[in-house]
Amino acid sequence: MDWGRSSEAASEGSSFLYSETEGNSSAGSGSSSASLPRPNPPLTTIVHPPYGTPNTQPVVIQPRIEPGCVVTPLALRCSALDRCATRKSLWETETQEGYEEFCKLVGIPDDVIEKGRDYKLITEVVQNGNEFSWSQLYPTNKSVTNKFVIDQECDMETIGGKKFKATVTMEGGKLSTKFPKYHHTSEISGGKLIETSTVGSVVLKRTSKKI
Repeated sequence: MDWGRSSEAASEGSSFLYSETEGNSSAGSGSSSASLPRPNPPLTTIVHPPYGTPNTQPVVIQPRIEPGCVVTPLALRCSALDRCATRKSLWETETQEGYEEFCKLVGIPDDVIEKGRDYKLITEVVQNGNEFSWSQLYPTNKSVTNKFVIDQECDMETIGGKKFKATVTMEGGKLSTKFPKYHHTSEISGGKLIETSTVGSVVLKRTSKKI
């Protein structure tokens, strides 16, 4: 069995917040977790008796495996269970690039642009597998929450209150969706929440720190 590939398969399609801890653990050492050697298979395994064997309970043994038995690696089972848990995190804007040009291009009023120039936008992300709740508090004191499921068309709302339908996709831990006036992506990189909003050649890049 390829232990590394099995672990990746368990996490595919639901990374984002689930990969955050792994990314942060390597930040201090200056190396990526992807470059670390894969762990060896666990020394302890649960062995289930062959199907149809009466009155026999699974037993915990060392790696010596009887023929015809199904083996469930403990590490893989724990990983799969962990990725079913709900994760929640709060983020606060740290830096913004291309802010004013982007806001004017999408039609945000000048007074709102001025209020938001140095505003610390608060973003709350809740993830349960492929289900997300994404909330943001804007400088107008308006809070917008969008709930969506990866690869499913969902009802969404813009800061201006416009309702629309969109499908959010995720590839390599990066969320991507098409808003009415721009394309938006979000990812966690280096312990930061990185959001980019693109319309034509204009890009707004917002970097947020965890709080």
